[in-house]
Amino acid sequence: SFLPNIVVAQALKDLKLPSRVDPADLEKKVNAGLERLYDFQHEDGGWGWWKTDDSAMFMTAYVVSGLAQAQAAGYNVRPDVLEHGAAWLTAQAKQDTRVVPDLKAWNAYSLVLAGKPLPQLLEDVYRRRKDLSPYGLALLGLALDAGKDSRAKEIGKQLAGQAQQEDTEAHWSQDRDWLMDFYWDVSPEATAYAVKLLSRTDPQNPLLPKAALWLMNHRD
Repeated sequence: SFLPNIVVAQALKDLKLPSRVDPADLEKKVNAGLERLYDFQHEDGGWGWWKTDDSAMFMTAYVVSGLAQAQAAGYNVRPDVLEHGAAWLTAQAKQDTRVVPDLKAWNAYSLVLAGKPLPQLLEDVYRRRKDLSPYGLALLGLALDAGKDSRAKEIGKQLAGQAQQEDTEAHWSQDRDWLMDFYWDVSPEATAYAVKLLSRTDPQNPLLPKAALWLMNHRD
């Protein structure tokens, strides 16, 4: 729940939206989430699903990206925790070459957000962009965009070409979650990240309002 709270706090602040959300209560939840994440960090710097299991690349990248987003939103994040997590991800990227492309893209994106980009990892993912799912392609584009790399627009165009459109809606279909390696409909996640990328690389793209509507209509 930590990352959704960050997103809500940032959205309310940036868009100046009226809301019934209590700012003090939201702040309390965010800080509680931070403390819990600190407590769950393993000695090697990574995170798993539990406090005492092995560190996992997906979960560590998820936490690192969340902490980086919290920091960007103005919250005080312990730098040693973020740096230790990024160091674990960097070491794993250099040691394990068998990681699927989507997960590599997620790792690369998290490291860029954390201010610890790994150019060779990003280049490896870019070379294998044809092997990426829509979700992974969006993550690659966002990593490139965060690093001010002009190739993000190229990835955005490639992703736009994969959209499934109807009269009023558009989405990116994906029935397998390669980040956690199981079959599940992750079309909402793929579509959300596609929207996030296109809103940065091509904000006038006609797919955006259609995809936003699809997300609203498929919240369940």
